[in-house]
Amino acid sequence: LGVPTERTLKAVFYAHEGGIVFVVIRGDLEVSEAKLSSALGGAALHVATTVTPESPTGEA
Repeated sequence: LGVPTERTLKAVFYAHEGGIVFVVIRGDLEVSEAKLSSALGGAALHVATTVTPESPTGEA
């Protein structure tokens, strides 16, 4: 596309004990999992390999 990575965005899904977190970050940066975990109250998290959408009621 000819667009520098610092002018793009990337999206990453993380899974943690409370559910799924959707992170959007500038294309040339990496998500700080330590900072994300801290923002979530110290929750353990990992990159989600599968995301299943849920309805607003929480049912799949």
